[in-house]
Amino acid sequence: MRSITMADRRKQGYNQLRSGSGSEADMRLWAVMWVIGAGCAASKSDEDRSGVGMSAAEEGSAGDDLDEGGFDVEDPVAWELAGQVVLDTDVIVEDESVLRIRLLTDEREVLCESTAVIETATAMDASQYPEDTLVGWWRFFVEGPKPDGCFAEEYDFPVPVPMLLGIGPMHPEIIAAVGADPDLGSVDSLNGVYASMDGGETIWVFGVIGTDAAYDGTAGPEDSAPLSDGVWSIEPVYSFPL
Repeated sequence: MRSITMADRRKQGYNQLRSGSGSEADMRLWAVMWVIGAGCAASKSDEDRSGVGMSAAEEGSAGDDLDEGGFDVEDPVAWELAGQVVLDTDVIVEDESVLRIRLLTDEREVLCESTAVIETATAMDASQYPEDTLVGWWRFFVEGPKPDGCFAEEYDFPVPVPMLLGIGPMHPEIIAAVGADPDLGSVDSLNGVYASMDGGETIWVFGVIGTDAAYDGTAGPEDSAPLSDGVWSIEPVYSFPL
């Protein structure tokens, strides 16, 4: 197993972790998004089952920071991924899965929010997993936002095409972030959720994922395939830098 060591803290509020296994060909970047100040603005699920996400910035309308009457449009510095994926025998059901995308300012305020639909999703073979501790790894293409939303009018849509999403063990940095805030719920029954924007060269651990039973605490984290069928809800703890 590759060891993970801490590298430098970046200006935008995240850390990069480099894992090394000896040869340069085996080098991979692991990245963990750290927050500035009290915490990261995190999206909450409609049911607010877990209370896992970091304290959210007060949600504004899509046009709150637009250039009206001479005001400058504030630039986003990060984006956040939440939502639900539906699994059926370890295959993502595209037309039943919905992602939520938020653009955040340096103060973790929400500039723009939209839902996005997974257009196509492909389950990767275990031999293609970047780490053998992962229990699921998918490549998917996300359909862009509706043409009348804030992304289309003011901001670039941040989700790359394609994107990789994974389910694996709870990462120590997620446990530490949640444990540091007494207002947040336990993640003992949940899995960690991972992503890559560059074909698997850089892997980000950014939050938690689980079924309804896992969020309720009536089921534990899953450590092998096949994974449970049904809805898996993603709650972010960290955001991605732009």
